[in-house]
Amino acid sequence: MPVRCLALALFATTVFAQTTAFTITNLNLSLSVANNTYTNYLTAGSGTAVFPGIGNATISVPAFSSTRDRGLTCGNYVLMNLNFAFNAKDSINVALNSLSAALVGAQPFNVTGGTGAYANAGGSGTMTLAVAIPTGVGPVIVTGSGSGTLTSTPAAVAAIAPEGIVPLYSSVPIIQPGSWISIYGTNLANTTAVWNGDFPKTLGGVSVLIDNKPGYLWYVSPGLINVQAPDDNIQGCVNVTVTTPNGTVNSQVTLQPQQPSFSLLSGKYVVAEILTPDGSGAFGSYDLAGPVGAFAFKTRPVKAGETIVLYGVGFGATATKVAAGQFPAAPTPTLLVPNITIGGVTAQVQYSGLIGPGLYQMNVVVPQVPSGDQPIVATLFAPNPLLFSADATQNCKDPDPQGAAPVNCAVYLPVQ
Repeated sequence: MPVRCLALALFATTVFAQTTAFTITNLNLSLSVANNTYTNYLTAGSGTAVFPGIGNATISVPAFSSTRDRGLTCGNYVLMNLNFAFNAKDSINVALNSLSAALVGAQPFNVTGGTGAYANAGGSGTMTLAVAIPTGVGPVIVTGSGSGTLTSTPAAVAAIAPEGIVPLYSSVPIIQPGSWISIYGTNLANTTAVWNGDFPKTLGGVSVLIDNKPGYLWYVSPGLINVQAPDDNIQGCVNVTVTTPNGTVNSQVTLQPQQPSFSLLSGKYVVAEILTPDGSGAFGSYDLAGPVGAFAFKTRPVKAGETIVLYGVGFGATATKVAAGQFPAAPTPTLLVPNITIGGVTAQVQYSGLIGPGLYQMNVVVPQVPSGDQPIVATLFAPNPLLFSADATQNCKDPDPQGAAPVNCAVYLPVQ
């Protein structure tokens, strides 16, 4: 029987804005000048500044961010932007007012964002500056000091919710290799991206490793990743690593050979197609089971004796092995036929098999049960309970490891 992972309480840390006072003690810029027909540009510059409590910053002037208006008799240089880089990733942008040869003294500035940890930076202050304009060929020298405040919100940090790695549509933190799973959390991506049916290992800047093997991404968003788990022979607790634009986050999940979960129309009702071989169904060859008027599309309760088609993930090994990350060449039956009950009554399972990558189909005859919403449960019993536990579905936190009735995990099939 596989070892279950211990429940880990991995909570995201609340991110607060931080305000830091800083001083600039040795500003010294040497700015070269390039002439053209209309304007002299300060094309480059460098210097250093000391930010106590933060670190030293290298100051640069982006090319063409500064101009000299030749219409003024004394010459007037306008210095628009400075960049203070703390390292290759983190920097702040500073916007100043005009500088000129005659204008020496306190110059106001604003912090206008930056990169890395300071992407959302703001703030303001003053620099006391001196500008030396050469009489001939030579650089423009800007010296001075200053002080101000820097307000920054740390970059978003990716986090996986506690017990947030589950089969698709389920809430049980146990998954089957090769099955579609959901990873819930925060800041898992900066955008929403969907695959093109090509089993990408990276999507929207996101990748997933399960037991150090890459998963195949279907959907990524800030709060949810849907991914096909890679093939694996391991049973028990394994590491999960999610790499995102907001950092790498680690968690754990339990792997076992089966962990079924029905596809759902909602949090309550299973996806069940009621077969209509005569073509009389709302969708031609089938109707969708559900309460009348409950959805934007047409649904109806199923009748005893009708055949329904159910879908899900995690229903175990198949007669022909289909590798994760591939479409099956043809439908292939499961080695274990699930025991499906509707309203507590065992239903006839006519077919159980894999029909798509990680997607299973079960054809089931509805037994005689009372009308109304009836709980539907699928149970897979291991041929040898010592090898792995028998698993029950649906959507419960604590399935009995010996395959007894699940606790607090009912989903329903509306019956007429």
